[in-house]
This record gives sequence, C-alpha cells and structure tokens, in this order.
Amino acid sequence: MAFEITWTEHEAHKRFSEQVSGEEYVRSVQDVRSDDRFPGLKLIINDFTGATVISIERLAMLYAGSLTAAVRDKNPVVRVAFVLPQGDVGADLREILGPIVVPLYRFAVFDTPEEARNWD
Repeated sequence: MAFEITWTEHEAHKRFSEQVSGEEYVRSVQDVRSDDRFPGLKLIINDFTGATVISIERLAMLYAGSLTAAVRDKNPVVRVAFVLPQGDVGADLREILGPIVVPLYRFAVFDTPEEARNWD
C-alpha cells in the first residue's frame, strides 16, 4: 500500500509514498469517506510529498469526486488539502486539480502539511 492514514479528532492525514496510482488514491478516498470518523472531520490532507511518482489520471479524480458527492450530506464542511511536491513529481497533479475537482468542498494546494493545517 502506498498510503497510510493518520487520524486526529478533526483531521485525516493521508500520506502517500513511492508510486501512487489513481486506484490507490481512490481507495484512500473510499477509506476516509466510509470511516465512522468522517462526519467529525474538518480537514483532509492528501500529502504527496513522499511520492516518487504520481500517476493519477483525470478519470480517477472524477471518480473520487463522485465518491465525495455521494457522502456530502454526512459532512458538508470538511476542507480538502493537497500537499504536492515541487517539480516534475507533482506537476501533472497540480495541472489537473483545478479544472477537475468539483467544488463540493473547499480545497486548496499547499507546499507543506503545516500550511494546510493553518488554512483559514
């Protein structure tokens, strides 16, 4: 598995490492959305800084968005942060996030998890 989830009272921090596929990203979305802690979350951090290759395609992001839409009534206020590495590793995902992510939730891209936690 190329991701692990750390839970706090109001946060799910998903840390991705090595090679991250669209299938793994979608699985991480399913894991968070189906967890009993999801309704109490205020922030989900998708942290790709440990990834060496990110191969998440547009279709996977659209599918993840549909999973998000299906559970919006459970938590309409959670924010979704993407922490992406600089350079080539994060470039493709940075490019598709804007036009792909449906604004069901507030989302933003950050350079570090700390910046994401300080997001107002």
